[in-house]
Amino acid sequence: MIKTIPIRLDYYQSATETWRKILGKLNFRKLKTVIDLCPGWSPKLELALLETDFSGILYAVDKSKDNLNILKSLIGPFPKKFIVRYMHADILNLSKVFTNLSADLILANHIVDDMLLDNHLKGNRSNIELFENPVLLRKTWLEISDFTGIKDGLKRILASKLNPGGYLLLAQYLGYQENLYKLWGAYKKCKGVVDSLKTDLLKTGEFVEEKGIITSAFLEIKNPYFPKDDILCLRKLV
Repeated sequence: MIKTIPIRLDYYQSATETWRKILGKLNFRKLKTVIDLCPGWSPKLELALLETDFSGILYAVDKSKDNLNILKSLIGPFPKKFIVRYMHADILNLSKVFTNLSADLILANHIVDDMLLDNHLKGNRSNIELFENPVLLRKTWLEISDFTGIKDGLKRILASKLNPGGYLLLAQYLGYQENLYKLWGAYKKCKGVVDSLKTDLLKTGEFVEEKGIITSAFLEIKNPYFPKDDILCLRKLV
């Protein structure tokens, strides 16, 4: 089990409120299935979905059973209009449990950093160990230079798992730890992956960018947790 759980209620509330406004711009009468990619253990997106009209099935997909168990314990007590299914799967290796899954909406909140770290560490260390050691975390980010595998993996997932007419919302911002330890370079590397991913997906001709959804949402957010330029909204064409 994870030995420490850094509960930061102010952070969750701010992040949830930002996501709630963004999700409020979607028509959930037409969105029956949602995938939350690599949510970790904190239910930021799940809490935001509670404030929408979503009444379908949410699939929380994470490679860590510990994360999923904690996520379940935190979101479980809340009354929900939707069903949550917790799926233990490695999305990059397309685990069997994940193979036949698709959704009308794919959500990803600050996952690129974890994916890059996991890929670099190859299981030799945990992300928790790094976050508890700023010197080691900074050194590790300086070592990371291979971004293609993660970008191509995400591209494959999004192209195959998003239903026609569905939406992708992917946020990659300067996170709590990155801001605390002044890891500006880590943020730039992650943002570069997202920008390159967007370019590749738009080039396929199967996706269009929906900037209007984000612009409209942020007009209603007084103190957004992350800037509007740090969230990508794409729609897959029918």
